[in-house]
Amino acid sequence: MAHAAVGLDVGTGQIKMAYSAGKDSVKTASMRNVFYEIPQDDTSKEMLKRLKAPIFEINNRIFLAGNDAFDLAKIFGKELRRPMQAGVINASSENQDAVPMIGTMVERLMKEAGEPGADGVCGYSCPADPVDVELDSILHRTLIESKLKQLGWKPKMTWEGHGVILSELEQEDFTGIGFSLGAGMQNVCCSFKGMPVIYFSSCRSGDWIDQKAASRLKIATPRATSIKEDPNFDLRDPKTLEEITIAAYYKDVIRYALEHVKRRLMDGKDLPRFNDPVVVVVSGGTAKVKGVIEIFQEVFGQLQFPVKVKEFRLAKDPIFAAARGALVNAML
Repeated sequence: MAHAAVGLDVGTGQIKMAYSAGKDSVKTASMRNVFYEIPQDDTSKEMLKRLKAPIFEINNRIFLAGNDAFDLAKIFGKELRRPMQAGVINASSENQDAVPMIGTMVERLMKEAGEPGADGVCGYSCPADPVDVELDSILHRTLIESKLKQLGWKPKMTWEGHGVILSELEQEDFTGIGFSLGAGMQNVCCSFKGMPVIYFSSCRSGDWIDQKAASRLKIATPRATSIKEDPNFDLRDPKTLEEITIAAYYKDVIRYALEHVKRRLMDGKDLPRFNDPVVVVVSGGTAKVKGVIEIFQEVFGQLQFPVKVKEFRLAKDPIFAAARGALVNAML
């Protein structure tokens, strides 16, 4: 089946996609943004044959990518590799496999949406430049667009935070503030009537929380991650020292982003006037923890914000909000 529009969100932890499945229906799909090199031994090759996992070769080396890589790495007890770091493709000389890996995973996921058709547009989310490190998204955008064109799609970029607003704030005339708390980055956008007027990112997000808490507690980073992702963990009521520490870094991440929004709103001379209270919508995998909206409200109440807020709201579909917003942009 050919599709006229698809939304794609290439995140540090997962690659997500949204596409139309008929009138008022949207389908979503995702895969982990990881890869794993298969050892060149008979046991590993036999395991692959039994599992019938899709493999590919680069320079006579065998790789798995996405969900298959995650599953088999656990079986072999090996470390996974990530093609992205801090929200963008890590195309460094030390990580030369990153670009072909991203291309392979995007192509595999996009096949679920079918062929692009004659006028197929793929809206894709892109991180804004961060406020806390020397980094830009130019190469990241170029590589993603090149792959989409190769697959027959017309690429259309959407700032990740703006994608959250396009997905969640149609009833508010696409006016408000969107937060996308991912693994490698937190993206923020302030939009007026659908126009992004402030957008930036920060490398203080999920991975940063894990690393800081692990260092402070002197535990392994995966241990901190597992505590943070425990469905019983509640930011409003941390019980152990580990939970208290993670909750403290969560609050720091939220305060850091809100302070930057406040500063931009106060400094911007040419920004539109927000006469009515706005909605703040929060999305992303790092936002799935219990109590995150209440912590946003608590921190906001301490900042003397220059714009009144009507409501803090968790996105209806936190994981796929940016991809859904990129789909909306593709259809405009």
